[in-house]
Amino acid sequence: MIDKILRFYDKSKQGIIVVGNPRCGSHLLTSIITKYYSEFTDVLYVDEIQNNEYHNEESTLSSKWFTDQMMIPKKYTVTSAVSLPMVSALFNQLSIYEIIKHKFTTIKLLRSPMDQFMSTIIKEMVVEKTGRSNWHYSLTPETFNDLVTYPVSISKLRVDIFVRNLQYLASFPVDHIINYDEIANLPSSKFVKNNYGIPPEKFFKNYTYISQKFSDIVLH
Repeated sequence: MIDKILRFYDKSKQGIIVVGNPRCGSHLLTSIITKYYSEFTDVLYVDEIQNNEYHNEESTLSSKWFTDQMMIPKKYTVTSAVSLPMVSALFNQLSIYEIIKHKFTTIKLLRSPMDQFMSTIIKEMVVEKTGRSNWHYSLTPETFNDLVTYPVSISKLRVDIFVRNLQYLASFPVDHIINYDEIANLPSSKFVKNNYGIPPEKFFKNYTYISQKFSDIVLH
């Protein structure tokens, strides 16, 4: 996987943007890219581009803001976007997309829909229980039961929205695709892969329904 990431480096570009949906593993991937690229170039790590960085009510970005934040002279930017409105702004707003197309390498990070959906629901439970809205990290099996109540039944509407968001992400063209299963943990990174110690079929009461809805999804 490291060899693959190293091949993505393009010295003619200003940086790399990892795109995906929430809980796809973007923080882990950008931390890996930052570590290995820092060995041969001056990396500027910019944490996930957030919704509060929109510049007006129409959810468009200022191209000046984008270039000021993402295109620092003599720096190679590594960042991510996993908020769907943000990803949409990056690819659908012409003034921003023209910059990205010519100045950045884009990577789409894909993950098993079932694992990603389960991780999304678990994060919501943890945030509600702890009040830590910026929680990103993996739970260990030892702390899982203290913060998460299961089995849980998820509404059909919620599942449909998740499926629609995955399909929408698939419509955006990128330079490269990486699958979550290709990524390995970095010993020095605070971001680690999920290890809940429970399979999805035991976590979801309506696992059969969710599994059927996800079975037709083609990730690309």
